[in-house]
Amino acid sequence: SFYQKFVLFFFENWVNCKIYFHGDYQEIIKKKENVLFISNHQSSVDWIIANMLAVRQGSLGHIRYILKTELKWIPLYGFYFQQVKIK
Repeated sequence: SFYQKFVLFFFENWVNCKIYFHGDYQEIIKKKENVLFISNHQSSVDWIIANMLAVRQGSLGHIRYILKTELKWIPLYGFYFQQVKIK
């Protein structure tokens, strides 16, 4: 969605969030397979990074989340979570 891409643009350009890959990521990103991404909560924005990856893979409409309900109050993303009824 346009709103989702806008929020990602904000995080990447204004907050200057960067993603660094390690390992055989070139082989992994070539594959079009389902993925189960389980975050170990090293940061409070793990789900934003998952979204950044989904945008680059053209999979933004196919990503699903299970998050704490408190996250719906986060600026910018909270509105998105409420619109798509994140569980």
